[in-house]
Amino acid sequence: QPCPPVTTEAKVRTALDEHDDTGGFKRVDAAWRKFVKKGDPEFPPEADRYHLYISLACPWANGCYSLLKMKGLEDTIGVSIV
Repeated sequence: QPCPPVTTEAKVRTALDEHDDTGGFKRVDAAWRKFVKKGDPEFPPEADRYHLYISLACPWANGCYSLLKMKGLEDTIGVSIV
């Protein structure tokens, strides 16, 4: 599904904004999420086009780095560990 357009009127959200009438948590899709995929004019998959900056102290960054290695993309996507 396409991402909503990013505007200067974007509202900052908290977890309190992401609940339904019964109090259940309903995560809203991230407005900043984009995907690198074949045929996409904005983010086409190309060697040496992307670079990943990570800190191994961050569990999300560590997961991204692990996935990059599992998919064999370390020769295509540059990595800097800070």
